[in-house]
Amino acid sequence: MPTVMDVFSLHILKHLDAFGTFIFAVIGFLVVDQKRFGQCLLLMFFTITYNVVLKNIFKVDLPATCPVHGHGFGFPSGHMHFIAIFYLELIYFYKNKIVYLGACTLMLIIGSSMVIRGYHYTMDIVGAILFAAISVMLFNFIFKKIAKSHFNCLFVAGVHLLAVFVLFCQIGFVPKHVWGALYGMCITCIVWGLWEMIVIRRLSQKKR
Repeated sequence: MPTVMDVFSLHILKHLDAFGTFIFAVIGFLVVDQKRFGQCLLLMFFTITYNVVLKNIFKVDLPATCPVHGHGFGFPSGHMHFIAIFYLELIYFYKNKIVYLGACTLMLIIGSSMVIRGYHYTMDIVGAILFAAISVMLFNFIFKKIAKSHFNCLFVAGVHLLAVFVLFCQIGFVPKHVWGALYGMCITCIVWGLWEMIVIRRLSQKKR
């Protein structure tokens, strides 16, 4: 008989897991702020590859209760790493108490749900958030120095390709979801570039 916490955590992960977070980021990019959410998407795609590199460095097995136990490693949690990038980017961008409390609460609920469901150990979740925080601080520091969004795209793409090369050296092949992350990054860069071209053209037409 499933407990209330089991049912609650299942619904949380069903609606607020990595795919749901990705949809939020895409909506933010298309509707709210192209620059901020564009950078967020780039980091999220990079994190997919970076996380696999980290897992193959630490090589911590998944819990025995995890459905995919014995297939891959669990530290740091890939799903939590991906999700934490999104929420920590929101905190970094908006510096608002409501955003801070909301993002931290959601990360706590999602991370706890992963532990309750037996998908990860607590250290997998905490490690993912810590690595995500380091990535957000480091990349945004570099983004400030670069200043232009197309250079941001090129920089993250270059680091991403380096991470893919390191991963290939580690395990001798590139997993399918890492290829997916590369394709996603390319699409984000293209859409972002086209979007900026349209905006710049419209602004130049108004000045005339």
